[in-house]
Amino acid sequence: NIVLTSTGTGNTGGGAVALTVEVCGSAASSVRMTGPFWGWDPNAGPVATDNGDGTWTVTLNPAPTENMEYLWIVDGVQENLIPAMVAGGSCAPITDLANYANRLWNVGSGDVSDTFNQCEGCAPALAGCTDSNAANYDAAATEDDGSCAYNVTFSVDMNEYGNTFG
Repeated sequence: NIVLTSTGTGNTGGGAVALTVEVCGSAASSVRMTGPFWGWDPNAGPVATDNGDGTWTVTLNPAPTENMEYLWIVDGVQENLIPAMVAGGSCAPITDLANYANRLWNVGSGDVSDTFNQCEGCAPALAGCTDSNAANYDAAATEDDGSCAYNVTFSVDMNEYGNTFG
């Protein structure tokens, strides 16, 4: 039997292994793992600890004694790495390129860093105005930098004003 428990915040001393996943673009509220050790049940795998920087870590202590297939689940959505593998990725070597693409941790390979739902890391944030109603909207921006400017049109009816200007 393999005993796996989720503990700690990524400290990997004493035969433990830390698997960390970065979630790009939005804040996640829950992250966990799934795989054959947990019957591919999306609710049965260990829950990850939020590291507060967009990454989440599951520490398995003791580390598995056999190779482990796994996938990440973020806010109830299981990652789909098939498109990444079809495009030439290497993060999910257990795949038929059509129906499944699973990550693999090999015994003795140490700690792992993944990116949810992709093989490469998160694209760097591009700062700019993300409000499509703004005059300086930047469709390429992925992070709002507070620079949005808006065109404002107004008119003042001075017909009822009794004083003269001058």
